[in-house]
Amino acid sequence: MHISVPEIHSGKDYLIIMIILKKLVILIMIIILIVPGIPVKAAEGDQTLTIAFVPKSLDNPIFLDTFEAARRKAAELGVKLEWVAPFFTDTESQVRVINNLIKREVDGIIISVNGSDSLKKVIDKAVDSGIPVATFDSDSPASKRLFYIGTDNYQAGVAVGQALRNLLDGKKGDKKAYKTMILSGDRGALNLNKRIIGFKHALHGNYLLDIEILYCEDNIQLAIELVEEYLRDHPDLDIIFFTGGWPFYTPADAMPNFQEWSKRGGIAVGIDIFYSALLLQEQGMINYLVGQNFKEMGEKSLDYLVQYIREGTLPPVLINTGLTYADKTNIDRLLDIYKPWEVR
Repeated sequence: MHISVPEIHSGKDYLIIMIILKKLVILIMIIILIVPGIPVKAAEGDQTLTIAFVPKSLDNPIFLDTFEAARRKAAELGVKLEWVAPFFTDTESQVRVINNLIKREVDGIIISVNGSDSLKKVIDKAVDSGIPVATFDSDSPASKRLFYIGTDNYQAGVAVGQALRNLLDGKKGDKKAYKTMILSGDRGALNLNKRIIGFKHALHGNYLLDIEILYCEDNIQLAIELVEEYLRDHPDLDIIFFTGGWPFYTPADAMPNFQEWSKRGGIAVGIDIFYSALLLQEQGMINYLVGQNFKEMGEKSLDYLVQYIREGTLPPVLINTGLTYADKTNIDRLLDIYKPWEVR
């Protein structure tokens, strides 16, 4: 099947492509869930494994790199890959997805956990039924999961906090406290909460922040609305820390309040690096970004889990995929690296 996409000339065109890709992933989800009650265990003589990837949601394009890397690795390993998740971030819906996969007797599950405590029971249920479970991006360390692969989220928060400290040192202001808004996703997401803890620890004893946390439930449109409304109501805000890149998929003109705030000297730092986020950084709307390696999460998690199922090889319990850092010194190089192939 050949899919035609429009030629890209701008950040807005890139956003259109991301929307198209999101819809394709949702279509895959619909196809997979058409027959949710049919077991997928391989028939006698057929050793093809079925591995289910369960991201937090299908409406967050940050996972597309994971999907593409896992798809390529699945073809290399000769396994069937299923990409299943709730349409929007919702812990109860994710529990239902896992229960359905248990019923269908898939061979393995790799999940980005919405709520660490809330998902523990169903992860343990899957493992007890003979289905090995790994986590990527967001962990449930108290569960029986086999391993976690992804970012050291505490260190990611520390890195952002240290960068902010350097930016504030350069301003040499005399403020007693900086008004700060943190935009996060789901309240129960362990990975996001660890980022906030690391961020606060990096600044403790150096700068006092007057912090308010908003939650967008991993919804891009809601994230944009929250930022725009908050800046409308709090024009004197000093700092925004984005624990994820939800509002960065939009062109600058779609966030006029954020654009104006940044021109007045507002400081924005955050986590997640991709092309449209770097375009915003290039335009001066974001001061510092820390990026994650979602491709490696997709490729290595599948490789380790399949090795465990086929050969009994135990993987490391924690697999750190590292961090990337973006500031004005390397923005041009990163724009070239992260440029989608359609733009090259």
